[in-house]
Amino acid sequence: MNKQRKIIGLIAISTLIFSIGWTIAEGGAKTNSATASALAEGNVAVLVNVTKVSTHSIPKEVIALGSLSAVQKVTLSAQTDGMISTIYFKNGQEVAKGMPVIQQDNTTANADYQTSVTDLQLSRKTYQRDLQVGDAISEADLEKAKADVESKESDLKSKLAALNQKQITAPFDGVLGDFKVNQGDYVKAGDAIVSLVSLKQLRANYALSQDLFPLLQKGQMVKITVAAYPDKIFYGTVSFISPMVNTATRSYDIEAVVPNDKELLSPGMFVHLAQQISTVKNALVIPEQSIMTDVKGNYVYKLVDNRAVRTAVTLGARANGLAQVLQGLTINDDVVVAGQQKLQDGSLVKVLESPIALEPASVGTDDLSSNGSGG
Repeated sequence: MNKQRKIIGLIAISTLIFSIGWTIAEGGAKTNSATASALAEGNVAVLVNVTKVSTHSIPKEVIALGSLSAVQKVTLSAQTDGMISTIYFKNGQEVAKGMPVIQQDNTTANADYQTSVTDLQLSRKTYQRDLQVGDAISEADLEKAKADVESKESDLKSKLAALNQKQITAPFDGVLGDFKVNQGDYVKAGDAIVSLVSLKQLRANYALSQDLFPLLQKGQMVKITVAAYPDKIFYGTVSFISPMVNTATRSYDIEAVVPNDKELLSPGMFVHLAQQISTVKNALVIPEQSIMTDVKGNYVYKLVDNRAVRTAVTLGARANGLAQVLQGLTINDDVVVAGQQKLQDGSLVKVLESPIALEPASVGTDDLSSNGSGG
């Protein structure tokens, strides 16, 4: 009997707890529903940040895809036949201009050179002795002695050149590739030894439509991004514009020199490029973060009497986080730059801080004229 009473008591308590929980949950749901309804009806203010539409100069850019190549690249080759006696570096090591990379066996060449040095010394002594003799020697014999000196000097230069050819040196600062030979190998003149590439300066290769040709100029700035450094921007300068259009693509081949002092970039990398072709002066600009997009196109929320008004905009040039407005807004309009995801057309808003006009520094192009890399 007592056991039955305990069971009945537990059931009653459980029922009471469930009823309380259901009441709380139902009340919360009604509150959330009421809040959502109020937001939708525009009765609850949404907190936002705004900025004013202003006028500034903004660079006009064209976008392209391309790849990087080396400005300086060479394959070091053997200049004479002979055995490789010494390899001074390993694959991938950096070398400075003039440093020896490969030494061929120079035993014979060095002996020939030393013999030539001795021969020249003897010839010069003979000539100097003949000069001191004076009238005791004929003019013809004196000329013969002089000619012998000149011949020996020419022979010495030849022997020195042959000796120097046994050593292969770096023609510029760079990084060595994969050696094609090993110490002890016998190579012939012209055989490839190793590649050498300079990474300090690279070339961006890409193409732009023929329609843009009147706007293209050498010296124009190019911004470059690569997948390896998604948050970093590299800068280059247009160095070459093809004088002829590619008839297959109806585009012009373009080259831009890209400084790479930190050697972050490598030849062969795929790159995204933005070439500045002109500057739009006194353009109406807004922050790109204020722009929303859907199937109908681009739009922003404009602040009118503490209400967010959905406003369609037509955009032009974009650069440095700013976008040019061609249609839809006028100067000093207040546009929402933060909190717009919660807005609907006509929503009541509360500005967290006073509207702030865009600073000219945010669209300045002086920082873009640098040829170095920036973050």
